[in-house]
Amino acid sequence: MLLRIAAACLGLAVALGVAPLLQRPASPHELPGAMQATGLPPSGCGNSR
Repeated sequence: MLLRIAAACLGLAVALGVAPLLQRPASPHELPGAMQATGLPPSGCGNSR
């Protein structure tokens, strides 16, 4: 039981550590996201119109 919990914690730590390395900004020719398509700024606060 303790080994399963330790393995789960290790897997979570690895996933959280690797996730920022796998994310990259969108290229200029890609479609805008849902936030920009509805007229909201990507930061989520205020209104970009």
